[in-house]
Amino acid sequence: MINPTSRWTAVACLAIATPLALISAQAPSGAGIDCAKATSTVERLICKDKELGSLDSKLADVYAQAMKNWKGDADQLAAQWKWIASRDVCVKAKEPRVCLQSSYQRRIVELQIQSGLLKAQKAVGYICGGLDPNVPFTASFYNETDPPSAVVTYGTEQVIAILEPAASGTKYAATDFEFWTHQSDALLTRSGKQHICKGR
Repeated sequence: MINPTSRWTAVACLAIATPLALISAQAPSGAGIDCAKATSTVERLICKDKELGSLDSKLADVYAQAMKNWKGDADQLAAQWKWIASRDVCVKAKEPRVCLQSSYQRRIVELQIQSGLLKAQKAVGYICGGLDPNVPFTASFYNETDPPSAVVTYGTEQVIAILEPAASGTKYAATDFEFWTHQSDALLTRSGKQHICKGR
């Protein structure tokens, strides 16, 4: 199970000082945004955009399924509120729509993988220069997510990275993180540092 609090976690979460009782009482449901009651700038932006509205509906469905697997776990309720807060920051982005689309896609993939809605994929092992060879480094690729994604694991730390366009090879990216693969080799860029990786 992926640790959502890992410092490698792809989705940036903003802390919310919300009492647990209030989180439970106002927990996000499977209904998504009620556009008839949309009041915030980000909600109105999502409601007037067909593709963003579709992503909101899909996320609501995936979240509802995930919460069934998690049995309404309070930590996951809080995580969803944190994601909503990070999503809303997109209104300040240079391209709000692009930011929102990426935020939704990443959250949907994260929920699908973390909650076990998707079958776990076989991990591919790598040895990366500059990283401890005694600590396992693996990548599991999920082609059924939209967009395709990869779970990259180094020891107990993990990141969910999303497939992005690349001139050559295959590139999976997250915040301060890129993982390029070409045949059995890969190039890892983590917090600005590059590591050349070879398949085990």
